Amino acid sequence: MAAENTKSFLDSLNSRERSELLERSTTREFKTGDLLIVEGSTGDSMLVIDSGKLNVNRGELTLAQVGKGAVVGEMSLLDPAARSASVIATSKGKAYEFQRETFLAMLQAGDSTSLALLRLLTETVCTRLGRVNKMVQDEVVKPQKEGGFRGLWNRIRSAL
Repeated sequence: MAAENTKSFLDSLNSRERSELLERSTTREFKTGDLLIVEGSTGDSMLVIDSGKLNVNRGELTLAQVGKGAVVGEMSLLDPAARSASVIATSKGKAYEFQRETFLAMLQAGDSTSLALLRLLTETVCTRLGRVNKMVQDEVVKPQKEGGFRGLWNRIRSAL
């Protein structure tokens, strides 16, 4: 299981973009045990974590532990497919929830903040895809001690 990158999603925006994103978001308080995102449900928003700790789970498997500055559910801004994982609070905290409908309206209007968000979302997806591609390549070219698909799955899981 991997911890998310420590660089804050919000830190990647300039102060005006950050302010606009937060103004258009809803503040969401949570406590230990709260289920913030349900795997398989329809997604229509992303969460930017301001404080607290969360586990990202697929079934019973914890894929990542995230905290302040992380973003979860971001794929729902680009793709209305079912959520790929659940997100459960492991402490109390606060997040900013940003809706797909707001994002799409901003894009339609040519808003520069939405373009900065689109750039960040694209970078996030490309980074994750690059990690998975490298693991697949490493498995095919040079199998690890814990070979086969079990070893590959464990390395993919640790990179997410």
